[in-house]
Amino acid sequence: MPYVYMRFTFDKRWTCDFTNQFTQQRVRTLRFTDAEKIRELAQRGKALTDLSSKNNFEHAVRNGGGGVILELSEFQYDKLIGKNHGRIQ
Repeated sequence: MPYVYMRFTFDKRWTCDFTNQFTQQRVRTLRFTDAEKIRELAQRGKALTDLSSKNNFEHAVRNGGGGVILELSEFQYDKLIGKNHGRIQ
């Protein structure tokens, strides 16, 4: 399972930088207008597993920035970095 650190900040829109936990390389940057997209990413990445992690995450969103570690499947990681998995386009 790949682990990715997602750092998010708000400045007129949400910016999410994703860094591979082992290589420390930035793998992607995404931008959103709605904080709900960031919540969805954190939920899918198993970062919001208990009340404490959810409260810390919401506190960071209210303050305009923070970060969480995402535990992704190989498929999710490949999709994040732009690998195609042999899909026909």
